Amino acid sequence: MIGEERTNDLLAFSYALQGLGLGIVLSFFAMLSIDLPGWFFGLTFLPVAAIFYWPEKASYSWSLFAVFVFGLFFDIVSGGPLGVWALSLLVLFIVLGGRAEIRHGLTGHIVGYALCVVFVFVLVLVFGRLSLGHWPQIFGLLINALATIAVFPFLYWLRSMYVTLRAVPGLSGLRE
Repeated sequence: MIGEERTNDLLAFSYALQGLGLGIVLSFFAMLSIDLPGWFFGLTFLPVAAIFYWPEKASYSWSLFAVFVFGLFFDIVSGGPLGVWALSLLVLFIVLGGRAEIRHGLTGHIVGYALCVVFVFVLVLVFGRLSLGHWPQIFGLLINALATIAVFPFLYWLRSMYVTLRAVPGLSGLRE
């Protein structure tokens, strides 16, 4: 009985680490910039997908810690004020209760993700204002948010491919 309980705790911890790993990987992709003639934007809000797809079987307490660490990592990598993204992602995670209620299908996922991005956009503006003493570049952040939402179907497709290839009951903690 005790051994089974420890195994479940270890699995819940490992799912939190999987979410942390996904967040760190997405942080690197978020730092890519796209330069088209007349347009320059990035995918700054891409790490929100890690919170959106956070493993549902992950330990909530370890997930809080993992989200905070991944947010601080993203703050450091992005070169912004320390704590703005960490606090924004942590608030999103807490508001979602550790899991996003997702409707099935691409449209439901896009709408849910877009709402999460809008929420984090507002938090980044407010926390950025408090941290910097002036408003961050609102237009630049808005373009980055829209670009990230436009790229999200590709993430949805990658995740669907992963889930299909795994074809394991429980989906390793991932939401359907």
